[in-house]
Amino acid sequence: MPSSKRSVAFGTETVGQAWLLEPDAASLGIAMKQVLANPEEAKRKGESGADYVKSSLTWEASANRVVERLRAMQEKPIRRFADSVPVKPSVVESQESITASGALGVEEQPEEVGGRISGKGDVDLVFMTEPDSPAGPDSLSALDRYSGTDFKRLDVDLTSEGPATRLNQVLTATSAEYIALIRDDSIVTRDWLTTLVGYLRANPNIAMVGPRLPHGPEGQRIKGRYHTTRKELQKFARGLHQRETGRIEAVQFLNSACVLIRAEVLRDMGGFDGQFRTWAFLDDFARKCRQKGDTVNCAHDVFVHCPERDVHDAEDTERTAVTCLETGDRYRGSGQAEASRKQYAFALEAKSDYMEAVLVLSSSLLEDGRGAEAADLFRKMEELHPDSSRIKNYLGRCLYQAGEVENARPYFEKAIGMDPGFAESYSNLGVLLWDSGELDSALDQLNKAAQLSPDHPDVIYNIAMIYAQLGQAKQAIDVLKHYLSSRPDDFDAKVYLSILLLENGAESEGLTRLEEVLENDPENEEALKVVAQLQDAVDTTEDEEGPTQEDGPAQAEAGG
Repeated sequence: MPSSKRSVAFGTETVGQAWLLEPDAASLGIAMKQVLANPEEAKRKGESGADYVKSSLTWEASANRVVERLRAMQEKPIRRFADSVPVKPSVVESQESITASGALGVEEQPEEVGGRISGKGDVDLVFMTEPDSPAGPDSLSALDRYSGTDFKRLDVDLTSEGPATRLNQVLTATSAEYIALIRDDSIVTRDWLTTLVGYLRANPNIAMVGPRLPHGPEGQRIKGRYHTTRKELQKFARGLHQRETGRIEAVQFLNSACVLIRAEVLRDMGGFDGQFRTWAFLDDFARKCRQKGDTVNCAHDVFVHCPERDVHDAEDTERTAVTCLETGDRYRGSGQAEASRKQYAFALEAKSDYMEAVLVLSSSLLEDGRGAEAADLFRKMEELHPDSSRIKNYLGRCLYQAGEVENARPYFEKAIGMDPGFAESYSNLGVLLWDSGELDSALDQLNKAAQLSPDHPDVIYNIAMIYAQLGQAKQAIDVLKHYLSSRPDDFDAKVYLSILLLENGAESEGLTRLEEVLENDPENEEALKVVAQLQDAVDTTEDEEGPTQEDGPAQAEAGG
């Protein structure tokens, strides 16, 4: 959480700088609410922090730091005087001389660009400049290092519309396999890009990876044991690489200063969530990656320097919203519905326009039969986004499930009017009309949905059911077969198809479909009911003197 740093004065001189961190009161209040609402999660985080202290703050780690400092002192003696004033490195030193001396630890361009990365189309480098960027003239930034390289370079000035929106506008033009987002005041070290790309290539389940940084989330942050970025960064990065070679681990979030993203994952998600006005959009992206089974990782053997950036209240509250949403998802996955709803409510308390939180909370409420409460959530969202066809569609769906059929219908119609290409609105309106007994009109709407989304299984299934109710068995059978080609494990649909086949003279195929269901699901209730009805029909026939031609339809009807 955001905190203010206050110096503490002592009567005698102390080693280093003595200070206290005073947390922001509003953010502390939100955090305490989370602790009270979720003591188990708070305990887990406390134990995790204790484990980190136990494993990291050891005598061995301290000894390694001493050895590294002694080596640095051997290579380049450092003279210090108690009353000396730090001298800034010369700003007139040329880029070429710095590269030759290796003082910054940046990779040599010909080696990185021409040799180890297989092609310039593999990676697009996106340099991000904030309005209040702390980059100064005495630092050679990543932006400077890649001037004139063969990589596709995209310079982005982040404006008040939010970094996610601005990046989405720029990234629509990219076609690379990987996208590197680099804040322009970051200073990169040798082989940083080669190593990060190597990790993504080696493991297709990694969606995003970042280096170690002096500032950032706990799993990524490392204390920088160097005095100026220009003198000792290379030595520090080299020592880190030697100690941590090949070590990479999953983390929850990454610092936005430098990340490498698998572009395919970003494209599948439709880009970053533009509703975020701060850098918290990257936390939301990380959450979605984990949701689809991918991981977000930190490469412990790669180091990039970045200045500390002020975190404003707006960013902190958006990050809190993301954390609450993910916590709620974990509760929901473990069957703790009410606990999950509390976390979703906390997420909306922190970020009132968080559409993802509204969607999952409304879905949870609908599962519990609380459609009216779910509809209230979307009414608030409709006030914020009156021109959104999606929100009107969701509101209509909630009202329909709450039993307010007549109130729901206008919202579906408005959604279609605003976006004639939105298949889900046609489908939902079709189901509403079907439920109201208007089968022909329902079929028209569902067919429009199928034209826009021909492979949507729910639309196909609903069309088949309406055909069956209209007595058009052949069409119903054809549509159900098409549906089962994409949903072969939908045993209920297979049972219904077997009934239609039995009723319409295809007894052999109908029995085959029924056997397929019972082979895979011997306890399927619907299939067992059909078998029982067929057995009753056979027993009745055996008790009679002999079947007649007129008995056929009756037997088939009994089978249905």
